[in-house]
Amino acid sequence: MVTLWEWFIMSNRSQRRGGQAQKVAHMPTYNMNQHQVEEMSQQAIKKEIDTMRQDILEKVTIQLSASFLVALHESTGFGQKRLTRVLERVQFLMQAIVEGEIDIQDLVAECSKLGVEVV
Repeated sequence: MVTLWEWFIMSNRSQRRGGQAQKVAHMPTYNMNQHQVEEMSQQAIKKEIDTMRQDILEKVTIQLSASFLVALHESTGFGQKRLTRVLERVQFLMQAIVEGEIDIQDLVAECSKLGVEVV
């Protein structure tokens, strides 16, 4: 006859053995030096900053475009056709700035010629 203590030891031993029989999933180990860690960190930070910058530029562009279109509609009565033409031209000029074909200072100078000072 098996005592309670013997039964506990045997069941505990079988559980331990069963745990040893199971294979633990192998997790790969990566060895990196300080320079590699810093480089990966800098790349991740740069990518995040670029993403944030792009998001901000898109939001600001939308806000400015919407503001100008509403102002043109309210002050001069521009309708859908004129506002669409203005928006297309603004987008064309913005793309030219991005591509480096014109500089923002060129646009400021053009406004000065028209008698409007952009500050």
